[in-house]
Amino acid sequence: MNLQESRGIGIDFDTNIDKIIKDIDSMMLLKESDNLRINELEQIINQLDKKESMKNFLEIGFRVPKIQSYYKKNMNMKTCGVDINNFNVELFRELGYNVFKFDLNTDENIENKVKMNFDLVCCYHVLEHVEDPEKALQVIFKSMNSEGILHIEIPIERDQPQLEYGHLIGFEPNELGNLINKMGHKVIYASNNTHTGGSWIERYAVIK
Repeated sequence: MNLQESRGIGIDFDTNIDKIIKDIDSMMLLKESDNLRINELEQIINQLDKKESMKNFLEIGFRVPKIQSYYKKNMNMKTCGVDINNFNVELFRELGYNVFKFDLNTDENIENKVKMNFDLVCCYHVLEHVEDPEKALQVIFKSMNSEGILHIEIPIERDQPQLEYGHLIGFEPNELGNLINKMGHKVIYASNNTHTGGSWIERYAVIK
């Protein structure tokens, strides 16, 4: 079983396509964790006076494209999402979302698949699922425009990644920030603020 591809919409023995469609509206509601990330990122964009330059948005590992929907409606951005899960992609493409299948472990060119580059990229709880985080970051930065912003979040699990959730990497504190700096990109903000009851995380805002 491919645990990476299984991380999609929750499906059990009672699930059918009609039930999923019926539940779409509730799936698309923003949670506390979503609002925390959105508010943090909007403050950063405003402080940098970059709101007018944010034209194209990408979410990596969207599962449900509620973040894309937010930035399209509230910042009038052209939005796109990529995910490893075939069902997620096919379902939401049928519902009119601009989404594509992409695997950071094997694929190398997001921009070739989606036919655009991005000013703003969000990548939340994805990097712990990849085999080579540095290579995945190279793929992500390649898809971004110069001076674009990456907002990225990972769990801190040290040497005990949650294998049952398909985690392959257990990040140490500050490890991701140090890796990004080593690659020559600029970390402009770091936080471990999380939602109520949330686990230990680190979140970074990075300028390419």
